[in-house]
Amino acid sequence: MVIQGLVTLRAFDKIGYFKQDFNNTLEKCANATFVFNTTNRWVGLRLDLVCVVFSVATTAIAFVQKGHINSELLILSIQSMTDVISFFSVSLRMYAEFDNFMTSPQRLYQYSQIIQEDDLEKEIDKDL
Repeated sequence: MVIQGLVTLRAFDKIGYFKQDFNNTLEKCANATFVFNTTNRWVGLRLDLVCVVFSVATTAIAFVQKGHINSELLILSIQSMTDVISFFSVSLRMYAEFDNFMTSPQRLYQYSQIIQEDDLEKEIDKDL
């Protein structure tokens, strides 16, 4: 579109205006991407912290119970805990990402539910 109107833009000296508008829009996009990535990393860090604390607590309990409970059961519990923790972390990250990506379809659905305006020219107007 801009290439076809390049002569007009040069004639009215508006190239700087559109360049500034493009730079502002690009900066907004970069800021949104930065915030999205930062938020994902923050959520990931917190989830990993919770997983590490739970893993250390379970392992500590297993070491305390070493003489009282069969060693095979303790190893099985630590292995099961590791699987559950990794599944928990991946599930919550996928849920957060899915929730972020569903914003656009939600907006599209809301736009599709807006009541349309009446026609500008109606059949009755033709008689007038």
